[in-house]
Amino acid sequence: MASEVSSMCWVPMESNPTMMNEFGEKIGLDVSRFAFQDCWGLDEELLGFVNQPCLAVILLFPFPLTEEDDTTTNTNPEPENVIWIPQLIGNACGTMAVMHALCNTVDNVTTSDSCLLQQFVDKISKLNSKERGEYLTTVNSIQEAHSDVIDSGSTKAPEAGEQVNHHFACFVLKNGKVYELDGRKAGAIPHKDSSPERFIYDVASIIKSDFISHSPDANGFSMITLSKAE
Repeated sequence: MASEVSSMCWVPMESNPTMMNEFGEKIGLDVSRFAFQDCWGLDEELLGFVNQPCLAVILLFPFPLTEEDDTTTNTNPEPENVIWIPQLIGNACGTMAVMHALCNTVDNVTTSDSCLLQQFVDKISKLNSKERGEYLTTVNSIQEAHSDVIDSGSTKAPEAGEQVNHHFACFVLKNGKVYELDGRKAGAIPHKDSSPERFIYDVASIIKSDFISHSPDANGFSMITLSKAE
């Protein structure tokens, strides 16, 4: 079943690695080791400039891509060791994508075992997916971190609850497979088998076939990686 958005709404996060890093630092991301960075294109030559290892990819895309954008169908069993959180907060898809990236790479990216991110992962690891979404709505420190950075973007932030026409999804490599994590869908979506060396290229292939092919002339696609810091 697709996520049912609660009455809570956040000001949308923009596709901006500086903002994502600031948010991440507030909850425990060690930006001296891994950081969110722009990815400048989907061509193999440009992908070759992505710092390695690349742990996650965040995609911004026009929404909806099709007239009947499916948010309800997912017959795949819940995969082991993959953290997916339903989005119950309106306009929080950017922050959800960042949380999906960080929660699924927590062992590599945190400043300490006692940071907020590690505490959050430890808590939700014991919950089912619905409970994870509900729990996130109660964590004031994450909402405060989001609010603290939202005005640091390059454009004026829209109002909370304002209708937006773009959406974020996250891709991670877990269990030797690329997973798409989107809080508005019904769970983690498995794609193709991959490896750390091929991950960024395989994600680019998925984005081309499953996203851009539905809207090849639309503006508003962008990619941000969670990769080894400069």
